[in-house]
Amino acid sequence: MSRQPNAVRESLLHESTEKVEMRWIWARSQGVDRPVVLLLDARDAHGRAILETSGESERIGAYVATGVRRGLVPTMSWGLPPDLAQELISREFGGHRRERQHGCRGTGTSWRPAASR
Repeated sequence: MSRQPNAVRESLLHESTEKVEMRWIWARSQGVDRPVVLLLDARDAHGRAILETSGESERIGAYVATGVRRGLVPTMSWGLPPDLAQELISREFGGHRRERQHGCRGTGTSWRPAASR
């Protein structure tokens, strides 16, 4: 996938605003003070690698296959504590790596595909 912004990704962001807001509210209800919500395209190698740190590789693979088969973009949102979100992104993109100070794997995922345009 291209690293350049494009109309499909912009459309996905607009279509997913409510999903992101709900994931943020859910993370707050789980005790996360300043949640970061990652909105990831599960077809993208980086997005998928980040998602697979949840330990749900099989479920993610099935979700992607279903989305592709239906002609949908399999997006997933994940509400996380800020330090964990930073760690996952840094690890995937080769940034500064540090030891995780807690055992939290995240606060949840959303498994609804967003329609592509």
